[in-house]
Amino acid sequence: MSEKMNFWIKAISMCLMYLSVGPALIVLNKHILQTLNFAYPVTLSSLGQIFIALVTHIIVRSGRATISDEAKEQVSGYGWVSCMFVGLFKALTLSFGNAVYLHLNMGYIQMLKAFSPVLMLFLLVITGVEGMPRPAIILSVLWIAFFTIATTAVEASATWTGLLYMGLAQGTEAMSIVLTQFLLKKKKMTIVESQYYLAPPAVFWFCIIACFGGEWFQIYINGHMSIVFAYPFRFMVAATLGLIVNYLTFAVIKATSGTMLKVLGTARNVIAVVVGAVAYNEIIPFNEWVCYGCTLLGFTSYTYLSMQQHVQEAEKSDKPVK
Repeated sequence: MSEKMNFWIKAISMCLMYLSVGPALIVLNKHILQTLNFAYPVTLSSLGQIFIALVTHIIVRSGRATISDEAKEQVSGYGWVSCMFVGLFKALTLSFGNAVYLHLNMGYIQMLKAFSPVLMLFLLVITGVEGMPRPAIILSVLWIAFFTIATTAVEASATWTGLLYMGLAQGTEAMSIVLTQFLLKKKKMTIVESQYYLAPPAVFWFCIIACFGGEWFQIYINGHMSIVFAYPFRFMVAATLGLIVNYLTFAVIKATSGTMLKVLGTARNVIAVVVGAVAYNEIIPFNEWVCYGCTLLGFTSYTYLSMQQHVQEAEKSDKPVK
């Protein structure tokens, strides 16, 4: 089998796994939060990061993977400050992201995720990580913003609490990505190295939030640890899927590109919208589908124009395009 054929098989396999594992984790988390009545999003979100930290450190300690001297040097001294900030926003993103499933329909949540490029572009520009984009890109982002707001306007089941959690989830996710680019942009780490250094800070912040936010106290006084003991397999699967999603994200970028990850993320959200409508009998009005379709059209335009601008900038600086 040719090298090119091997590349395509590997890339397609990674993409298909990414498209399937993500919705599976979303459905399972919703099931645990609502059906099992384990309404503790911070604690549930922490399972994946705890498992990632344990597995990654076991891999490194057993000698199956090594941490390069360059990576060690990059996180020494004040480098840990960068990791702690990235871990904080990662913990907040996952916590708010799971909390929103207690207040909004699953399909509607995936529709709102199309708004992420708006926040991302805004933060990248004001922090100086990226320069002012072309007018066509700004127009695409405004298009996304308009039709996301339109989608919200026609959704009858939307609640202000759910929309607040959704906004916080997307805002903290954007900050996490921007901080990663801004603080770690010179740190070229492998998948294992990045998780080795970023997962423990995230676990630390999860513990702080769950403890001082009162979740652990509520679990104790309500006796809800019994839910974990009654359904241990489901919680273990949730933690395992969290690990797989994190590694697949890096693997997809390595096998294809960051742009492909954005496209696959949108496709995954569309799958989750359909799953929510079928599995949970969520009624999505026709005009909401139209608004969501227009949002996806804007997202497609944004992705294409961003990729085109990236290519042009790379050609000017004679750097390879990823």
